[in-house]
Amino acid sequence: MNKKIDVEVIIGGKQYTLSGYESSEYLQRIAMHINEKMNEFQEQEGYARLETDMKNILLAINLSDDYHKAQNAIEELRQENADMEKELFDMKHEMISMQTKLQESQNSQKELEQEKSEAEHRIIRLEAELEQFRKGASDETEDKTDKKPKTSRSSAKSSSVKKDDEQEDKPEEKKTETEDTDVETKTEDKAETSEKEAEENTASEVKPEDIGKEVAAAMGKPSSTKKSSRSSRKKRR
Repeated sequence: MNKKIDVEVIIGGKQYTLSGYESSEYLQRIAMHINEKMNEFQEQEGYARLETDMKNILLAINLSDDYHKAQNAIEELRQENADMEKELFDMKHEMISMQTKLQESQNSQKELEQEKSEAEHRIIRLEAELEQFRKGASDETEDKTDKKPKTSRSSAKSSSVKKDDEQEDKPEEKKTETEDTDVETKTEDKAETSEKEAEENTASEVKPEDIGKEVAAAMGKPSSTKKSSRSSRKKRR
């Protein structure tokens, strides 16, 4: 607890002793404030004609006015301070709520990332299964296609064999036909040659004398002349 002190001050040109628990500087500031107020009053007209009691009352009223104004200012400052503290409290509360929301959003983000990673792994697994399924389906289709061409090839082979057999049969038929035609032509040639030989034989069997006789008989001429002429010709030859 501070000790009570006495401080000598000058107010209105007179010396006074002020006592209090405050510091001497504080008491001197109070004395200076009173002197300033008295100087303001002295500058006004009619203040010097007032009585001393009236002057003191006027000074007290102005000092009280200053005091209440200061109190009002203090109250306003306190209200502002309280409002600021309340706003600060609201801001702190909002900041805390925002931090909680941020934490929740971070947690939800982590959960979403985890779900995303799980979904990616699931997609990869499904893609692998789909690829295996496609490979199996392609293998089955290849097996089916391999089986189908075999039957078609066998049928094609059988048809080609049939065609080859038909083609082989056709040349044989053609050969037989050509052989038949060759036989016919040979028989015809033989017949022609036999006819020619027969004609030649008949022609060789007929003598020129007989021909001459026949011709002479037909012409009505003797055949002796012809004989003589023929004999003479033979001799000449």
